[in-house]
Amino acid sequence: MSEPQVPVLLVSLSLLVSVPVVAWRRALRQRVLERVGAAESRDIGAAPAAPRTVRPVLRRRRFIAPAIGLGVAGALMGYGHVRVITSIAFGVVVGAVAWLIEAGLASRAEIKLQQQLADSIDLMVGALGAGASVVMALGAAAGEAPRPLRGVLEDMVGRLRLGVAPREALAEVSARVPLEPFRLFTFALAVHWETGGSLTPVLATVGRSIRDRIELSRRIKSQTTEARASAITVLAIVYAIALVTWRTKPEAIESLLATAVGSALWAAAVILQAVGVLWMARLSEIET
Repeated sequence: MSEPQVPVLLVSLSLLVSVPVVAWRRALRQRVLERVGAAESRDIGAAPAAPRTVRPVLRRRRFIAPAIGLGVAGALMGYGHVRVITSIAFGVVVGAVAWLIEAGLASRAEIKLQQQLADSIDLMVGALGAGASVVMALGAAAGEAPRPLRGVLEDMVGRLRLGVAPREALAEVSARVPLEPFRLFTFALAVHWETGGSLTPVLATVGRSIRDRIELSRRIKSQTTEARASAITVLAIVYAIALVTWRTKPEAIESLLATAVGSALWAAAVILQAVGVLWMARLSEIET
């Protein structure tokens, strides 16, 4: 077997192994969400019902970063004729950067969904103040809500109109969107259906709480921007220095990388950079 085909075969085998693992993890997470929804239904007094397949609205695509890292490492080994350890190191760095990008996009999607929920709660408060019922207010909010929240609310309203127990429909919403604002929203509705009373002031308080949470999350992100920018700057400066050094004395750098010890030291430095970037990003994350 020729040398360029070996890394391609390794990458293919890695992908064949990673895809079943990712599918197993997603199936396990689905079962956990269904059990959590059933437990919430029992806690609020609903009769246990047959489990229904619940598809989460926000799905993390965690497999993208490892796939990109494996692809970069395989391309460098197979077509760039780079040493194996150096290719793996660059694959780790690229995978770490892809992981941070995916996490940032997921965080933005969560904040966007929470903002949509706060706006829908404001519409519900206005509809309830005008004398509409809870289901009518939910339907009005679902008609004005953008996606992806519209699908969640429309599904919940449709099930309520079909006679499904309110606790079961609300538990399914919590399972589809496992975020604290949605749990607070469904819990407030569940308490209202259990005890009665005026729902308008409760929902107004929930809406303000969600908006305060969003504002706090944005302030925290703005405060931690300096740490993330520092990590990116340090990473860029190191590679800029390496590029300048290679342009100044290419023979010395090439002779260093040609040896096993030099390649190992270079790969170790690159992998430590990836670990440092992920560590700094993890330290800058604060739960709200």
